[in-house]
Amino acid sequence: MAYTDMIHRRWGMIALSICILVSFHAYADPIEDRMDIDTYEDINIFDPLEEANRAVFGFNQGMEALVFKPLVKTYVLILPMKWERQIISSLLANLEEPCYMIKHLLQGNGGNAFSAMFRFLINSTVGVLGLFDVAAYLNVPRVKVTVEDVLAYYHVGRGPYIVVPFWGPSSLRGFIGSCADILLAPWDFYVRRNIRQSRRQNFVYGYWGLTCIVKYDSLLTMKEALTAVSLDEYSMVKSVYWQTAPSYSNHNIRGEYAK
Repeated sequence: MAYTDMIHRRWGMIALSICILVSFHAYADPIEDRMDIDTYEDINIFDPLEEANRAVFGFNQGMEALVFKPLVKTYVLILPMKWERQIISSLLANLEEPCYMIKHLLQGNGGNAFSAMFRFLINSTVGVLGLFDVAAYLNVPRVKVTVEDVLAYYHVGRGPYIVVPFWGPSSLRGFIGSCADILLAPWDFYVRRNIRQSRRQNFVYGYWGLTCIVKYDSLLTMKEALTAVSLDEYSMVKSVYWQTAPSYSNHNIRGEYAK
């Protein structure tokens, strides 16, 4: 019975962590990292569930206004200086580097994998656990990569466009990739082995919750600017997402897909 309860708590914790993180998925990565927003244009997108997607989109917009924006504004109120929030962002980003290394290796990109590990080691030591991005000053920039990038590298199709409750715009491939990014984080194995169970749950909730708030804070102004000039916010978000999603041909968007 105790073992069964532990398993249920474990999967419950994972499910809630996913809900917290993916609530911010629509703007999880800065758009300027992947495209010039001035190139926004209408394109044909496979959206067979548009009516249902629009309903979910409206629900997500309501949740954003009621829950997510107040959380971000509270975060900014607590840390009003940009450099203060940048330190928190650097600390969280440093924990992602081992994940990037694995995903670069899965794409056969040893150079970027080595850079990711170098960044993690130098920032975790000289950079005081990642509070300062020392590697950037050494001309070793961060190259972000996701499981969806790996799937795109191996020519896995995007599938239909979908809008998921508490998640936002995605493709079927993007949804699967983002879930895998969360569940396969290498530091999770460290937490399970080295942090007592009574504290483990607080650590996971705190990490993912703070990660979401930090990422959303960095994108809130841009999101509001984009939606303010659009007559059809649903179509605008869909088009921007579809144009910035990884594909095998746009290998310069998130590192080098091609060998």
